[in-house]
Amino acid sequence: MPLKEIKPGLKGECRTVFAGTRIDKFDFEVMGIAHDFAGPGRDIIWCKMLNDPTGQNVVAGGMSGSPCFINGKHIGALAYGFSFNKDPIFGVQPIESMLELLQFKIIDPNKAALPLPNAAPNSSGRLLKTLAGFMKPMSMLSSESTLHMLSVPLEISGLHPAIAEHVVNAWREAGFDAQVSPGGGMSEAADTGDFIPGAALTGVIATGDLNLAATGTLTWRDGDQVLGFGHPFLGVGDVSIPLGKAEIIGIISSYERSLKMSNKGKIIGSLTQDRLSGVRGSIGLMTPMTPMSVEVKRGSQSRKFNVQFCDNKFFTPLVYQTALLQFLSNVMEREEQSTLRLKSEIELEGLPPLKFDDTFSGERFSWISEGVMMPALQMLPLYQNPFGRPRVKNIRIEATVENVARLATLQDVTVSPLEARHGDTIRVRANFQSWQGKRFIRDFQITLPEEAKSGELDLVVADERRADQLTGDVDGQMSELQVIDLKQLVTVLNRRHRNDSLYLFLVRKSPGLSIQNQRLTDLPSSVRRLMSESPIDRPIPLHESVLAESAFDVGMVVEGNRTTKIQIK
Repeated sequence: MPLKEIKPGLKGECRTVFAGTRIDKFDFEVMGIAHDFAGPGRDIIWCKMLNDPTGQNVVAGGMSGSPCFINGKHIGALAYGFSFNKDPIFGVQPIESMLELLQFKIIDPNKAALPLPNAAPNSSGRLLKTLAGFMKPMSMLSSESTLHMLSVPLEISGLHPAIAEHVVNAWREAGFDAQVSPGGGMSEAADTGDFIPGAALTGVIATGDLNLAATGTLTWRDGDQVLGFGHPFLGVGDVSIPLGKAEIIGIISSYERSLKMSNKGKIIGSLTQDRLSGVRGSIGLMTPMTPMSVEVKRGSQSRKFNVQFCDNKFFTPLVYQTALLQFLSNVMEREEQSTLRLKSEIELEGLPPLKFDDTFSGERFSWISEGVMMPALQMLPLYQNPFGRPRVKNIRIEATVENVARLATLQDVTVSPLEARHGDTIRVRANFQSWQGKRFIRDFQITLPEEAKSGELDLVVADERRADQLTGDVDGQMSELQVIDLKQLVTVLNRRHRNDSLYLFLVRKSPGLSIQNQRLTDLPSSVRRLMSESPIDRPIPLHESVLAESAFDVGMVVEGNRTTKIQIK
């Protein structure tokens, strides 16, 4: 029915699933049309629910996309609602606006990811928080108002009780209406219903030993092409998100915001468009899922977990953290002291793999925040670079857990000799204080390179963070990296220093520049001035150069730095 024919007082019916897979209906009355509601020419139809088969008379999250009809003619999808409202009033996205989604070309999800726009990345982030630099889902933009797009509930099933609240809060801060689901897993009953307007529609984020999916309602179908939600899911245009059926367990009625609970069925296609007026999907067009395996070793015991997820910049870092935290929690007890070693390998299409090896230690799970956050932050540049985003083909993680804290602080160092010639060996004796234990001593050495000129050098005994600073890889963050393509980005990310090692550097004061991640030292002032003016290379000033570097495995997390002056004859 054209929008121009819709008048206040007209009555119709809306179709949705309240329980199981059976499509029910309720009556409504048109209140009026809000013109230019979401921009010029983007109107919304306001309606009032007249009855409800459940007797609750609520407009619930998960009803987004429920098709509305007047005299048997389609007028659009239930899409907007209010919090804390006394009357069940809802906004309908006109079907004319939703049909515009059919004009967009379908992108084959099996092809490589499209290049990202050339934008300055933002590298900050916090554990289980929205990772800064990612756009928030458009559905979150109105979440602070009583008027909002109806939520598309993100149900997370089977979370360990110790982490459930933290994980749910994380996804909520990231913009998703997340909840621990009484169901949320796979159900054969979900596949029994007809996939027609009014049926439950789900966007699948992860399946396996961790299940995450967001449920709404199917609005319109013509053959293999479907429309749903009546508003954005993420609001990012072209997408590739697995599409499946769902079974509704029931409705949680709330004055603030009511929600549907659901179980998930088989994946039957893909969501391909995600725009202001709704989502579009194609049945039979399958989105490749990325497998992630986590093996947790503790003593002689080992347990393996597996999950498949939709590789997407909104989902992947949070899925990565959620899965890792979930699987570790299912194996570990709350020991007084613990040490975790994580070895990760991220297989990328057409690029060398990303490999990380990190150790985290502390008492009463104090280490787990950094242990779960660091791997996700290491992945962050893959989603925040101007060159494009490679497809993540596989993730393998090996986690080894000990019920002892392996931490050490560098107390002081003794260096000998303090005067030397190039080619000589410098010996370093380092004193450490272990966590709640005894002091211990380790001996290291480094050789003066042939290019060491006479004069003064700094011998820097460094932990991981200081080593990253000296080599220009400040925490591996995009804001500090200068790379020219994806391959070089992966190379730089792979050379991060480990936090369970101690590093010796021979450093000389030397003015220079860092250009495209290459350190150029001993540059004459005229050359530095000329190169500093380059608007393309964005050079970074340097004040010291590294002549030699050696790494030594200490076997525990190391903190502390010391610098000693050495005279070169």
